Amino acid sequence: MTISGIGALGTFRSEAGAPYFSVSDPESLQAEASRGDDRALDHKAYLEQRLVWTPDQITVTQSPAATNSDKSGSGLRAGSRLEVPTTVPALTSKKVKDDIWPDDPKEVERRLTSAVAVAQFARDAADLHSDHRKRLVNEAIWFWTERGSVSRKYKLRFRTPAALKLQRDLGFSAAAKHLAHEHVHERAAVVLRLLAPDTDIRATLQATEACVVTKEEHHLLASVKGVHGWVRYATVHLHPLDMVTGLPMDLISAAAADAIAWPREG
Repeated sequence: MTISGIGALGTFRSEAGAPYFSVSDPESLQAEASRGDDRALDHKAYLEQRLVWTPDQITVTQSPAATNSDKSGSGLRAGSRLEVPTTVPALTSKKVKDDIWPDDPKEVERRLTSAVAVAQFARDAADLHSDHRKRLVNEAIWFWTERGSVSRKYKLRFRTPAALKLQRDLGFSAAAKHLAHEHVHERAAVVLRLLAPDTDIRATLQATEACVVTKEEHHLLASVKGVHGWVRYATVHLHPLDMVTGLPMDLISAAAADAIAWPREG
């Protein structure tokens, strides 16, 4: 399966599980040309460099040798089309000390190291009950996706426009009862992966994201079955905002990265 698209800042192509991103920013054509047109999309580097791509149209084509089922792991079907909104609701002007973006990289690393240590102990400690292992791994996931504190569970990097509007209009405390901390990568699947003996725990946690959504959006996402990760959002046409850029996130690149980080078994 091939996933391709043309956007305001460049083009994207994913074929046989290998995604490529080509930037065509008018303000930095010379700099981009010096690096080459196509670059393998490393998910971690993508987040760190904060490449932003707002696609106008996505085309998914099935290779002649493939069957009708999706073998790429992306969850996207041949002929799929994804439109991304071009307008973004105004971000809240009031800065909150634990809702400033980009997040403190040193603090992010401390949280990740702590979550990895707990998950590693839960998986490898000899005398733990199986239920206790799952509980500890679950706690590590929550600690990582909540940015280390329950008080930050709705102050995440990724939020839907509707969720952000509630926070802007009502304030964080009043909006909380209308929101959900949605595990983009479902906890049940993440727990099983983290407890597997050959899992790279750090890489798995780094690939585990959460998004702030409304309660209605949470129910809508729960109705999507058979796919994992960001492609669930594309399926129901939810386009979260990236708080680092204030722009809609690149769901197609995120889904392609998920297909690599979370390969389907069998």
